[in-house]
Amino acid sequence: GAGAIGGLVAGYLKLKGLDVSLAGNSVSVKAIRESGLEISGVRGGLNIKLDISEKLNQRPELAIISTKTQDIDTAIRENLKFIEDTTVLTTQNGIQADDIAARYIPKENIISSIVMFGATYLQPGNVLHNFEGSWIIGRLFNPSQKSPGFSPRDECTLFSAREGASAFRPRGSTRLVIALAGFGGFRHEAKKITGRGSV
Repeated sequence: GAGAIGGLVAGYLKLKGLDVSLAGNSVSVKAIRESGLEISGVRGGLNIKLDISEKLNQRPELAIISTKTQDIDTAIRENLKFIEDTTVLTTQNGIQADDIAARYIPKENIISSIVMFGATYLQPGNVLHNFEGSWIIGRLFNPSQKSPGFSPRDECTLFSAREGASAFRPRGSTRLVIALAGFGGFRHEAKKITGRGSV
């Protein structure tokens, strides 16, 4: 999704040099392709050029579902051939999102999250970062089970400190198509999740 959370996450990750693909509706795709993604707010004004299309065209290492809850089903179905065997992170702050995702994605591949930073969708290609906050991740299903190829507990390293986005990169990976980011207070939660004390 190329709305408030999806746009903000994609933009900050791109600024950190990560390979990010964003999927959005046709209006957002047109706006971002023509003028870039505009982010304003607590970190100033930014214009970010990034790859965007209406659907995924390659398999990501991590797919972040940042649509509204009522659009999750359609978003997953339309991109299922690229995400059915990858790790999926939901961002809707409720278990309904995970239940919808589990209709199509193996439960052991689903990571839940609570987004506590604030963003507002102003218009296509333009989002406002209202305030900093944590991004807390965990599992609703099988909390002790690893996801194939991507496990926040065992296979990832937290990098890039509080400035800008922080992210997990699977060990040994050189390319991150869609990544997990944390903002501001994420350092504390990430320590607990990964068991690592350094950032």
